[in-house]
Amino acid sequence: MFFKFSYKWTILIPLIFCLSSHAQDFKGIHSSNYFPLQNIYNQPADLVRNERRWQVNILSADLQFTHNMTLGEENYFNSIIKSTKWDNLDLFLNTENLELVVLGSVMLPSVSYKINAKHALAFSIKLPAHGLYKTSNNDLVHLFQGISNPEGLNDLQGEYFKGIVNQWTEFSLSWSGLIWKNKEHQITGGFNLNYLVGGGAGYFDLDGIDVSYDPDQIDYFDMEVTYAINKNLGEVINTGNIDLFGDKGFGVDLGVSYSYSPSHKPDIPYLFKLGLVAKNLGSLKYSSDIESGTFHISVQEISYDTFENINSIQELIDTLKGVVEFSETSNNSFKLDLPSSYALTSDYCFRPNWYLATYLGYQPSFYRNIKNISNNNQWSFGLTPRFENKAWGVYLPFFHKPDKNRLGLALRYKFFFVGSSTLIGNAFTKEQENATLYFGFNVPLGKKLKL
Repeated sequence: MFFKFSYKWTILIPLIFCLSSHAQDFKGIHSSNYFPLQNIYNQPADLVRNERRWQVNILSADLQFTHNMTLGEENYFNSIIKSTKWDNLDLFLNTENLELVVLGSVMLPSVSYKINAKHALAFSIKLPAHGLYKTSNNDLVHLFQGISNPEGLNDLQGEYFKGIVNQWTEFSLSWSGLIWKNKEHQITGGFNLNYLVGGGAGYFDLDGIDVSYDPDQIDYFDMEVTYAINKNLGEVINTGNIDLFGDKGFGVDLGVSYSYSPSHKPDIPYLFKLGLVAKNLGSLKYSSDIESGTFHISVQEISYDTFENINSIQELIDTLKGVVEFSETSNNSFKLDLPSSYALTSDYCFRPNWYLATYLGYQPSFYRNIKNISNNNQWSFGLTPRFENKAWGVYLPFFHKPDKNRLGLALRYKFFFVGSSTLIGNAFTKEQENATLYFGFNVPLGKKLKL
């Protein structure tokens, strides 16, 4: 038995398009003390620090677009649907970049329950979706767009084009508890046990690409092709439906948090808080209904329009299969490791309701066990000043990465938040490669239970 989300629900799979991405959800309100469920993946140890007996997340989404992805259509939501398809190869073919990392997730209705002052539990559902595309030469992008003539393009030799897509559902059972406490010091810990259910997944590796152009046609075309696509990915591409019950896997997030609350400052929750977290430790093994193959293409005199209208990995592979005869295998399994990351965080309350949060994160290469598609280890640094009280809050997230800086703005009114990690930075930039928007609705219920 399985459930499906129809194509119209793909609006709920927000994606992040960037050359280098970091696994920090909701940049800005990630530092807030009022959204423990939204931040459970950033720091599970903080769940027990929230005072309310119940927390209910109605829906949280994070939409991020880069590489000149624009929302210029009159129907804003139709534009989002068209622009945020994680499996859409056309997103990469329409850029001038050598690498595109597509990440995203949505948190569906979830709930947390504080058992007592020392223990809290939560159950949450998350739908991540990843797409990674990388090439050694921009001219390959033009080739697979279907060019009409080779003017301005150079012959290719020894180039490559690689890609991975991976979508799954994450059912998480979380615990957070008080480990140690005295009058002024507290240490809490927490974990998320994640039951992973694979959805659409696949990869391709086009290597040793040699292309010679002629004014009227492609004179010579040679490459090695390796690919694997599971049945669910084909269903997503062909029908837009996401099967929530496929291959299984397991993952875990671990966190610990220390806070110092001086007795002479009773009007603040703590003077400072330090945290350490390891996220997305685990993997998914896809072993059922796998179509895979390895073959060599070496042909002469093929039309320039051979590669027109390629929008997905499936269409790319089908097009290549139509060029030459090949031997295909099936039911070979492949494993995709989760994009693990590690972070050191701090939060300083310098006066009542005023805070300064910092973030130092490290993320190893994405999916390094498959075709070495992305081999850049990434560091990032974040600084987020904020004001928040029971009624409202203002957040100014600044994040630095080796290739870019981002400055945003987020607002909270009671149970609702909305923000962007790029809003202010884009206001002072003519060429806006990045645009982000996130929002969510979280309801606290029940009496308060302090640590």
